[in-house]
Amino acid sequence: MSAIDTITTALTHGRVDAAVEASRELLASHDLDTSLRDLGVRLGRLYTEYHAEPVDQFVARVGPTLPQGKAGLLTHPFREEHDLTAQWARRLAELGSERLANEIADHIKANKLQGAEESAHALITQIDSPEARAQRARQVGNILGALLFEKDRAAKLLRTISRAPQRFGIDGSQAVDMEEEFQRSQVAALKRERSAASMGRVELTQIVVELSRSLPGRMAIHEPNPDDFAAFGAQIRAMMRAALASYHNSKLHEVTLLLVEFSPREVSTAGALAGVEQRLATTLGRTARTVSSRVMTEVGAHPRVFDAYITFAKSHANDLLAPSVVEVLGLWRNPAAADFLAHIANDRKHAARHEAMLALGNMGGPAAEKTLTQALAHAVSGRTIDGDQRRDAIITISALGRLVRAMPAEQRGAVISAALKAIPTRDTELVIRAILNFFVGNFSTYNPAQLKWAAQVATMALWTVDRPELAKAARNAPLGFRQPLIELLERLAPHAMDTINETVMTSAKTYSAAYLAVGELYTKVPDPSQLPVLRQLLLNTFLYDDESPRSAYTRETVLDTATDEKTELRKDQVLASLIYAVGKIGGDEASAILADLFEQIRAGRLPQPGRDAADILFTAYTKSGAGQAMMKGTIPTAGNLSDSGAQAAVPHLDQAEMLQLIRDLEGSYLMAAKRRTKKVSAMAALAHAKAVAALPAIINHLADKDTIIAAAAQTALADFASPPVPKSIMSHYLDELLRTLEIGDDQTKVKLVDVFMRLGPRKSPLKERLETLAHNVNLSMATKSVLARLLEPPPEAAPPPGESHGSDLMAESAPTARNLQIGRLDRMRAYNLARQEWIRKGKHGPEPKPPD
Repeated sequence: MSAIDTITTALTHGRVDAAVEASRELLASHDLDTSLRDLGVRLGRLYTEYHAEPVDQFVARVGPTLPQGKAGLLTHPFREEHDLTAQWARRLAELGSERLANEIADHIKANKLQGAEESAHALITQIDSPEARAQRARQVGNILGALLFEKDRAAKLLRTISRAPQRFGIDGSQAVDMEEEFQRSQVAALKRERSAASMGRVELTQIVVELSRSLPGRMAIHEPNPDDFAAFGAQIRAMMRAALASYHNSKLHEVTLLLVEFSPREVSTAGALAGVEQRLATTLGRTARTVSSRVMTEVGAHPRVFDAYITFAKSHANDLLAPSVVEVLGLWRNPAAADFLAHIANDRKHAARHEAMLALGNMGGPAAEKTLTQALAHAVSGRTIDGDQRRDAIITISALGRLVRAMPAEQRGAVISAALKAIPTRDTELVIRAILNFFVGNFSTYNPAQLKWAAQVATMALWTVDRPELAKAARNAPLGFRQPLIELLERLAPHAMDTINETVMTSAKTYSAAYLAVGELYTKVPDPSQLPVLRQLLLNTFLYDDESPRSAYTRETVLDTATDEKTELRKDQVLASLIYAVGKIGGDEASAILADLFEQIRAGRLPQPGRDAADILFTAYTKSGAGQAMMKGTIPTAGNLSDSGAQAAVPHLDQAEMLQLIRDLEGSYLMAAKRRTKKVSAMAALAHAKAVAALPAIINHLADKDTIIAAAAQTALADFASPPVPKSIMSHYLDELLRTLEIGDDQTKVKLVDVFMRLGPRKSPLKERLETLAHNVNLSMATKSVLARLLEPPPEAAPPPGESHGSDLMAESAPTARNLQIGRLDRMRAYNLARQEWIRKGKHGPEPKPPD
């Protein structure tokens, strides 16, 4: 065996003296430089294998014996690792001092004088320099003096240290300095009239922040590259080398406080508001989480690191540090820790029991599977599952979810079946938690029968949920507790769409916010097989009485994302969601459904929807085949029939131009002049082209604050009915005006009077439509007043018998004062603006007509 091999073997076993003795042969070699380089490479390997302490001792003893300038050859291969480890040793020492200082105050407040004495002893004696120990003694006095409300206990500890200062590593004079600092601290605390003993976690927070900077940024979404792993791995390995090189591995306590920050934890509501339970893991991005997870697994798999830490973990298994130690073992995922974690998980009184279950879920393996399966069976074995039993069941289900996600496909199905068999089917909350935890990721390797079962349970849960705790998972989601279920069903849809549709049809007899959730689901994963289900849901919603009084227990709310407030669910929201889903699916069958709904609403067989649902219905309808036929002048029906006979010619405006004009009309503008020009020109062009899809937008501008835009809207509506107008377009035009007259706001209704007067309210078929509307007993007072004004007999003499008004609503008639309420000045301004815009666009499209 060569001298280098002898040195390496000795240092591996921690025998520094033997390594130094073997180095003498090496130093006597002829080619000293080459020997030192080779030895340096071997020492670098040992250093990276966490043998930092014997390597440092060896270098410290051999280096001075080398010729001048030769020591660098020995340490050059691991200089960066050595410097980084030394830096971490200093940081861990500072963090340890902060921790011990906080422990002294905490023990005094908890009346644990023995613990406070031990912490004070450790704080003073962990350094060797007499000057530094004197400074630490004064620090202890400062901490104790600031405890105003526990001053008697603090004084008792101070007396204990002063009686035997040698036991704490100080002499009598240093003890006197400590007492004087105690007095000064008391006076300072009294002046501030509040305790200043809390040292906080300044050093810990600063180190965590600096450690996070070695990870990819939060917004990084790329796949991790070798540089990402190297940067973070270097920091973690240096930290572990510094901890293993400490006296009796004492700095593993500080390492635990740092590593536990990378373990995710569900923050309670109170903790989130107070900011005391926040961890670094919750703020990491996807790439950073991947990097930290792999590095932790790699470090925890090293035998030297794991053996030292498991010994440390067993020594702290029954103190306050136990939960954090268990979480770190879960991060490492070393199967060798399974027995230790299983022992804690089976102890039903252990404080770290839940953390041990989650750690076993992270770790996986037969031992973890057996322990978690038995724990779940015990948790749900009672007649009633409540209190601690329910908490145990929820934690165990979450742990089993982590376990099955990492399992091979051939084993996953059996574990899921066993877990679901143990959970009572009557407990809806536990069943839903199970499917949300078990069915995650790529479903191509899952059992198809289990996927269909999960889809059925998740769909049924949209209608009935036993426990309100599920809402915590999505308290800020628009659909509340249904949001995670919809996200699960979205992933299950490609594998179990038929099951979802059948379950929805079975549960559809009960109207609830589940209808809205189904509409959102079908919008995300459109499929023609959903159309029969949507047809039934639409009919049920139309016939549901939304005005009936409901108690606070049956009233459902949804999150309004615009105001971030909970608002009561309206039937119009449900209709809008379902109609949009039909339009998203598309096809002939969807067009037939939309056409049928449109015609039934027109005929009065279905109640009028609200403004939101009506707008979405008309938009979706005009994009369908039947709607396109209507836009071209044919009558839309469910069977795609059209009027017989020739249709009047309508000025042509292609789809792209029409949509652009509608966007101009509905857009927002910073400058008032540009807003007026865009909107007036758009209304003029759309009215000239008889664009039915633009009618709701034009009507909405009747009550615009800009009088020119409002006057242009009145003119556009009147010009819309100017011949030639196909019967189908005229019918939809009147439907839209009458619907606005029925459900619109009062200001718009008043503006519509001028439009109706220009059309001639005493002429057929407008007269009959107005009279039919007047017989509706549910009309508002404003609508009744407007109808009475429109249907009031004219003061002029009646026309001679036999004279026919014809079917043209815009036939020649004598103007009245009411016809001229739209000022000629405003109309001329609107015409000038429209013409300017038409010229600016290169005279493209129909030329605006001057006012009469």
